Amino acid sequence: MQYRAPYRQLSEADVLRIKELLFRNKMSQPQIAMELGCSQSTVSNIFRGYRYQDIAWPDGSIGGPCPTMETRGAKKQSTKQPSNVAEEVARRLEEDDADPMDGLFAKGEEKT
Repeated sequence: MQYRAPYRQLSEADVLRIKELLFRNKMSQPQIAMELGCSQSTVSNIFRGYRYQDIAWPDGSIGGPCPTMETRGAKKQSTKQPSNVAEEVARRLEEDDADPMDGLFAKGEEKT
Protein backbone atom coordinates (compact mmCIF):
# COMPACT_ATOMS: atom_id res chain seq x y z
CA MET A 1 0.00 0.00 0.00
CA GLN A 2 1.36 3.39 -0.97
CA TYR A 3 1.58 6.04 1.74
CA ARG A 4 -0.26 9.29 1.08
CA ALA A 5 -0.12 12.50 3.10
CA PRO A 6 -3.12 12.66 5.46
CA TYR A 7 -4.22 16.14 4.34
CA ARG A 8 -4.24 15.73 0.59
CA GLN A 9 -7.13 16.94 -1.55
CA LEU A 10 -9.48 14.07 -2.33
CA SER A 11 -10.49 13.42 -5.92
CA GLU A 12 -14.16 13.08 -6.82
CA ALA A 13 -13.59 9.33 -7.31
CA ASP A 14 -12.14 9.09 -3.76
CA VAL A 15 -15.13 10.92 -2.28
CA LEU A 16 -17.54 8.69 -4.22
CA ARG A 17 -15.71 5.62 -2.87
CA ILE A 18 -15.84 6.97 0.71
CA LYS A 19 -19.56 7.75 0.39
CA GLU A 20 -20.26 4.30 -1.05
CA LEU A 21 -18.40 2.56 1.80
CA LEU A 22 -20.10 4.74 4.43
CA PHE A 23 -23.53 4.30 2.86
CA ARG A 24 -23.20 0.52 2.66
CA ASN A 25 -21.54 0.37 6.11
CA LYS A 26 -18.80 -1.83 4.63
CA MET A 27 -15.84 -0.52 6.64
CA SER A 28 -15.18 1.59 9.72
CA GLN A 29 -14.18 5.23 9.32
CA PRO A 30 -10.55 4.56 10.36
CA GLN A 31 -10.33 1.69 7.84
CA ILE A 32 -11.69 3.89 5.06
CA ALA A 33 -9.24 6.66 5.97
CA MET A 34 -6.31 4.26 5.90
CA GLU A 35 -7.34 2.77 2.57
CA LEU A 36 -7.78 6.15 0.87
CA GLY A 37 -4.92 7.97 2.56
CA CYS A 38 -6.88 10.64 4.35
CA SER A 39 -7.61 11.36 7.99
CA GLN A 40 -10.44 9.73 9.92
CA SER A 41 -11.80 13.20 10.69
CA THR A 42 -12.12 13.85 6.93
CA VAL A 43 -14.16 10.65 6.57
CA SER A 44 -16.27 11.69 9.57
CA ASN A 45 -16.85 15.15 8.08
CA ILE A 46 -18.02 13.54 4.84
CA PHE A 47 -20.27 11.16 6.80
CA ARG A 48 -21.83 14.06 8.73
CA GLY A 49 -22.28 16.15 5.59
CA TYR A 50 -19.77 18.87 6.48
CA ARG A 51 -17.51 18.31 3.46
CA TYR A 52 -18.04 17.45 -0.20
CA GLN A 53 -21.77 18.16 0.00
CA ASP A 54 -21.93 18.68 -3.76
CA ILE A 55 -21.15 15.01 -4.44
CA ALA A 56 -24.21 12.74 -4.26
CA TRP A 57 -24.66 9.78 -1.94
CA PRO A 58 -25.32 6.37 -3.57
CA ASP A 59 -29.09 6.86 -3.11
CA GLY A 60 -28.91 10.07 -5.16
CA SER A 61 -29.36 12.52 -2.29
CA ILE A 62 -27.11 15.56 -2.28
CA GLY A 63 -25.92 17.54 0.72
CA GLY A 64 -26.43 16.68 4.35
CA PRO A 65 -25.22 13.69 6.33
CA CYS A 66 -25.14 10.08 5.22
CA PRO A 67 -28.77 9.01 4.64
CA THR A 68 -28.22 5.88 6.76
CA MET A 69 -26.86 7.88 9.72
CA GLU A 70 -30.05 7.74 11.81
CA THR A 71 -30.30 3.96 11.56
CA ARG A 72 -26.84 3.39 13.03
CA GLY A 73 -27.72 3.80 16.67
CA ALA A 74 -26.73 7.42 16.93
CA LYS A 75 -27.27 8.69 20.42
CA LYS A 76 -30.41 10.74 20.68
CA GLN A 77 -30.90 13.26 23.41
CA SER A 78 -33.81 12.72 25.72
CA THR A 79 -36.64 15.11 25.00
CA LYS A 80 -37.63 15.29 28.66
CA GLN A 81 -34.73 16.30 30.86
CA PRO A 82 -35.24 17.93 34.23
CA SER A 83 -33.73 21.37 34.54
CA ASN A 84 -32.43 20.63 38.02
CA VAL A 85 -32.08 17.96 40.68
CA ALA A 86 -35.19 19.09 42.59
CA GLU A 87 -37.41 18.50 39.55
CA GLU A 88 -35.93 15.02 39.07
CA VAL A 89 -36.48 14.12 42.74
CA ALA A 90 -40.08 15.34 42.52
CA ARG A 91 -40.65 13.25 39.39
CA ARG A 92 -39.21 10.16 41.08
CA LEU A 93 -41.34 10.71 44.20
CA GLU A 94 -44.45 10.78 42.04
CA GLU A 95 -43.41 7.45 40.52
CA ASP A 96 -42.93 5.87 43.97
CA ASP A 97 -39.28 4.98 43.37
CA ALA A 98 -37.61 3.28 46.34
CA ASP A 99 -35.01 6.03 46.81
CA PRO A 100 -35.57 9.14 44.72
CA MET A 101 -32.10 10.43 45.64
CA ASP A 102 -30.31 7.37 44.23
CA GLY A 103 -27.77 8.22 41.56
CA LEU A 104 -28.27 11.98 41.66
CA PHE A 105 -24.98 12.79 43.34
CA ALA A 106 -21.38 12.11 42.41
CA LYS A 107 -19.47 9.77 44.69
CA GLY A 108 -18.34 11.56 47.82
CA GLU A 109 -21.18 14.10 47.83
CA GLU A 110 -23.77 13.92 50.55
CA LYS A 111 -27.51 13.82 50.24
CA THR A 112 -29.00 16.82 52.06
